[in-house]
Amino acid sequence: MLIGLGLGVPLVIAGRAATHLGLAAWHQRGGLPPVPDGFADDAGRFEQTPIAERISIGNADPVAQIRDAFARARVQGRPVSIAGARHSMGGHTLTKDALVLDMLGCNALALDERGRLRAGAGARWSQVVEFLAGHGRAPWVMQANNDFSLGGTLGANAHGWQHDKPPFVSTVESLRVVTSDGELRECSRTANAELFHAIAGGFGLFGVVVDMTVEIVDDEVYRSETIQCATTEYPEVFAQRVASPDVRMAYGRLSLDEHRLFTRALFTTFTRVPGATIEPAQRSNAMWVARAVFRAQTDSDYGKRLRWDLERWWGSEAGERVARSAILSHSVSGFSNRQPTRTDILHEYFVPHRSFVGFVAAMRQILPRHAVDLINVTIRSVERDDDSLLPYATDRMLALVLLFSVDHTATADAALADLNRDLVDAVLAAGGTYYLPYRPHATAAQFLGAYPQAPEFFAAKRRWDPDLLLRNRFFERYRTQ
Repeated sequence: MLIGLGLGVPLVIAGRAATHLGLAAWHQRGGLPPVPDGFADDAGRFEQTPIAERISIGNADPVAQIRDAFARARVQGRPVSIAGARHSMGGHTLTKDALVLDMLGCNALALDERGRLRAGAGARWSQVVEFLAGHGRAPWVMQANNDFSLGGTLGANAHGWQHDKPPFVSTVESLRVVTSDGELRECSRTANAELFHAIAGGFGLFGVVVDMTVEIVDDEVYRSETIQCATTEYPEVFAQRVASPDVRMAYGRLSLDEHRLFTRALFTTFTRVPGATIEPAQRSNAMWVARAVFRAQTDSDYGKRLRWDLERWWGSEAGERVARSAILSHSVSGFSNRQPTRTDILHEYFVPHRSFVGFVAAMRQILPRHAVDLINVTIRSVERDDDSLLPYATDRMLALVLLFSVDHTATADAALADLNRDLVDAVLAAGGTYYLPYRPHATAAQFLGAYPQAPEFFAAKRRWDPDLLLRNRFFERYRTQ
């Protein structure tokens, strides 16, 4: 998020900053309580749910293990839910009294004869990035952090900093899935195509993905550069700076303090350096400073101004040169909340490039009306998705990823829900959509407004899983049939 303070900061500012950062680090010194036995939860920590059993699926004949779990669930009259890294926030890996299939042990990795990645659905991106880097390769599309599983990424159809690509499914050539009838099915755009498209962004409702074949790219060295611009100029700056084919990745951030709320943006690009040698990744000794600066924004306008000024002065966290594999090797835990009384909640909104400025202006009017603490807005881009049955990228989109720090209480979640519903109304008015893996705050009408294909999606669910063996809280909240 930033590298350090530097010698050019006036001592009086540095002194105040050091005090503020020290207090932030002190408040973050603890850890989160474990989920009690017999329960499961996800990253949002608002979905603690009693479960019947957690079943680990490993690499030794995972198909047989999944079939056995399905048979046990039918005998016991229980639903089945699928979990990986559990980084969704709306109960997408949970349902009451379910058999929960923990897929993280299904993590075998190999390169096929054509140079594609063959990966178990439970493999985390941290494992994938390390494996591929050893072969001079790297992921093409993944999230900005490496904690998540490939199956989870496909289930949420996630995207990342790859500005010129659709979501992750666009890199998936084929997959194998065990459907609720126990059949192992090969799926691609030409074989079992409906099932393939439903699984992408289907949150585990159509079967248990065993493994997948994924397109990858060469690992390369990039030069990072960060500039500042007015938010109203962002779409034009984006178009100009990613025009070169050597620009491989890009993202932006918005200012958050009350005097500059959403009016300024930082834009970072990663440009290929031809012929550069990839060096072993090095850990920054100042990561604890970066974490403190990030967490020091909580309930502090000064903290938000401090972070903005430091990033504006020192630019991208990546430094001058960095390998693609190193960019993709960061864990979300490095900046995540550690206070038991609080939690971090994400929401994300997608708008066509032409609607970006208007939607940000609407956000600037909406946010101050709600007592919710916003600590980060990242801007990403994603190309139109023609694969998923529930596409959020219905056009060439700019995505605004909002991170909130809230009290871990039902009251705080309700306040965030009010804000989120206002923002969903605004993004729908702008011709955009919102992302489904987060808190299920949107009303049923808003969900259908953003995803008019939902009846088709749930009809396909009935065809592929007529007994509704595979269930989760997202399905129970929004099912149309």
